[in-house]
Amino acid sequence: MGRRKILRLFSNLGVGGVQKQYLQILKTGELNNYEILIGTFSSPVSLKEEYKKVVSDIITIPFNGKYSPATLLNLCKVYKDYKCDLIHVSKMEDIIPISFIAAKICKIPVIVQYHFPYSWKSKRKLEIDRFLAILSSDIICVSRYVREFIIKKLRLYEKQIITIYNGYFSKTYKPTKKRKHKKITIIVIARLVKFKRLEDLIKTLKLIMNYRQDIELIVIGDGPERERLEKLSQNLPVKWEGEIKDIEKYLVNADLGILPSSKEGLGNAVIEYIFNGLTPLTSNIPPLKEIVPDTHSSVSFTPKFPEEIFKAILYLMENPKVRKKTSINASHRARNFNIKRTVSSLRNVYDKVLFHRLKTFK
Repeated sequence: MGRRKILRLFSNLGVGGVQKQYLQILKTGELNNYEILIGTFSSPVSLKEEYKKVVSDIITIPFNGKYSPATLLNLCKVYKDYKCDLIHVSKMEDIIPISFIAAKICKIPVIVQYHFPYSWKSKRKLEIDRFLAILSSDIICVSRYVREFIIKKLRLYEKQIITIYNGYFSKTYKPTKKRKHKKITIIVIARLVKFKRLEDLIKTLKLIMNYRQDIELIVIGDGPERERLEKLSQNLPVKWEGEIKDIEKYLVNADLGILPSSKEGLGNAVIEYIFNGLTPLTSNIPPLKEIVPDTHSSVSFTPKFPEEIFKAILYLMENPKVRKKTSINASHRARNFNIKRTVSSLRNVYDKVLFHRLKTFK
């Protein structure tokens, strides 16, 4: 018998947190005992070339609508033609119901992964998700917070759901120049959407500039809010870098990493900060507290309050010893988010589901 085939479905291959995380998992080589296929429905395809290096095939699936019979037939054809043994899909409203129905028609098990405390626009959609979750072979959540949220919202049994933290696969970069700390560099990695609260960060920067000018902000990420945020940041020391595949070269030359979100599933950016020796500043929401839980490993603030962010940044700017000690303490938390732990847990889930399928069809 050859390697078991796993189809990992994404709505697109843009530089998103979900897509980047699975790419990092594949780059470890720890899933080479499976034949991994990638299925995608639309552009952007920014990570396509990177994925080509580590998967058997990338399949573009024609998408005619999330409840279209044509989409259903296209999925069934892909599942059968590629002889898929397992479907792994993330909770993305446009693709999960139709992907799940096609898998059930083809008698293929499905793993559903939840990355975020999602909201449902109607009770009917919530009940559909609950029904699909009950029928799934396994449910993965990226944090304890998301797990508890999904259990409560979808009224599921705790045993149905496993928490697998996102992990980080680090490259080794050297700083591009010796830092003389003429300026404090703050970096934020975020999709530019409203709940990331970058508007608060810009307001904070305006306040800081009244006291200190030795500061710059680097924003890595893109999204629908970019144009508006760029206008708000005119005449401020902000660099808008857009989507970047290799962000480590920016991280190792920064001092502080910030994430002012009002909601998150976990907060991949904070994991990237602590792996690269930055002092993390985070909003005090539960998922981020799972990464850096106390005042020894981070400086936190209440989301939507720029005045608190201002005080936190100014405090760290004026106390370099505290900044250094906090970054060291935060780096000790990094071991909990090593990519090898993530891969090992995911492989156990894959093995369990595939073994059960093998027994079922014997």
